[in-house]
Amino acid sequence: MDKVINSLAEMLKRDYKEIADLLVLSKHNIDNSGQYSPKGAHTTFAKFEIISPPKFSVELNTLDSNKKEIIKNLVFALFPVKNGGLDITDIVYVADPDLSADTEFI
Repeated sequence: MDKVINSLAEMLKRDYKEIADLLVLSKHNIDNSGQYSPKGAHTTFAKFEIISPPKFSVELNTLDSNKKEIIKNLVFALFPVKNGGLDITDIVYVADPDLSADTEFI
């Protein structure tokens, strides 16, 4: 499992096991969408993508707004805004048909 997604799942595991379970086969991507320069500090706007098997992606996309907010806050905890760094502005859930929810682990 992707290290960032693993950290996210670990933080969710105690109180939100059902969400953590949806992340098991996921990976992440940070899509840098632009830059701004307040007072000379260059900060990059970015989207945080959670890429999952289609079955899990559908379930993640249909989570209620409170659960999505929990995920968003945890991502912000992992990637706090810093001058000259990333500013995660959105969390998106992406389906990847190459990731299979039917994979068996031995």
